[in-house]
Amino acid sequence: MLKLSLTALAVLLAFGLVFALLPSKAPADTTGIRLEGVSLQLYPARDPDAQWRFGAQNVQYDPVSNESVLTGLSRGERWVPNPQTGTPELDTTLSASTVKIDGSDNLLMNKAQMVVVRECTSLDLSGTAQEPVKVDQAYGYTAPNARIRFPDGTWTMRNVRASFDLKDTNGEDQALQANLDQTQRCENGRLVPVPANP
Repeated sequence: MLKLSLTALAVLLAFGLVFALLPSKAPADTTGIRLEGVSLQLYPARDPDAQWRFGAQNVQYDPVSNESVLTGLSRGERWVPNPQTGTPELDTTLSASTVKIDGSDNLLMNKAQMVVVRECTSLDLSGTAQEPVKVDQAYGYTAPNARIRFPDGTWTMRNVRASFDLKDTNGEDQALQANLDQTQRCENGRLVPVPANP
């Protein structure tokens, strides 16, 4: 009987050793939602008149951190009501490879290209993982590095902070290049020719 018990114990130990040495499958990620081919609309609580519209190949949402990551961005737009009519109109376009939306609806990116339509102005913004480009829904844009192209020149800055309408733009000036032979000006979001002097 003792011999049979020792044999059974040896067999159980052998099976245990075999199963312990087998490669284990990584546990499935139990948190998060992943969607593909998504059209997403964001209504920021701290900017109640605005609406962001995105098209993305992939959206990963983590309910624990309350963050979403958009990749393969095909469209990024900020819409606001027209001051005269109240109907939504395109205010800003956004291009970036990856956009993170944090728990306060702010947008975080390593690099972004934006166009503020009404001002006919484009912004090339860059940062790092530690200091990303940020769209703060309560204020506007911040970035470690910026190149802002207006119809009448180009402004290169560091540590830029700008309101959505660019009326309040601050930072460390690096270079300002004025276009003295300006042939176009911005009127209501459109570039129009500057009249020639008689």
